Amino acid sequence: MEEKKVQVFLSNGVEEVEALTSVDLLKRAGADVTVIKVLDKEERDSIKNIKDNEDYSEELETLIIGSHDIAFYADFSILDFEDTSFDDEDFLDLASVDMVVIPGGMGNVNNLMSDKTLLKYLDYQYKKGIYISAICAGPMVLHKAGILNNKNITCYPGCGEGLDNINWQDKNVVVDENIITSKGVGTAIDFALELINTLFGEEKSKKISNEIIYNK
Repeated sequence: MEEKKVQVFLSNGVEEVEALTSVDLLKRAGADVTVIKVLDKEERDSIKNIKDNEDYSEELETLIIGSHDIAFYADFSILDFEDTSFDDEDFLDLASVDMVVIPGGMGNVNNLMSDKTLLKYLDYQYKKGIYISAICAGPMVLHKAGILNNKNITCYPGCGEGLDNINWQDKNVVVDENIITSKGVGTAIDFALELINTLFGEEKSKKISNEIIYNK
């Protein structure tokens, strides 16, 4: 079976269950998953000030503190994207993926919506036809990137009220062409299984569901 590559973009304040459920189940299915941290302004300024001295550590760029103070590490940070242009060979290698995942958590979502590189990247991948997925408040990031116009979506109840030109649906998961959205922590497994179904097919999704004893 052809390898499937997935990128998960997140920052401090992310909903840990939404992020790590997606990462875990996609890996169980055989996906090559890369977690990429988006830095907020304070982190960027701090790194800029110490990057050339002995106090700098790459862990400063990759440490994630979730919305419930659970700590884990990303594989690398979005600064790697900013060091290349969108037609650079290194960028094209980074961008060679099958799916992008955006978890929720308002602290995380606010950081992601403020990152111009990420918003430009989401638009770039959407126009290529790459699967773009988001859960909870995550669809707000997709809307900010301008890729939800006239789309059927779901998200955390209330988060869709300020989103123009979308059709909100009261479902656990909604798929509209290459956009996949879901409601929140309670639908994280449904979301992850749909991502697996999209990439690998229904048989693999059911296999993972059975392995984790998830019965609906």
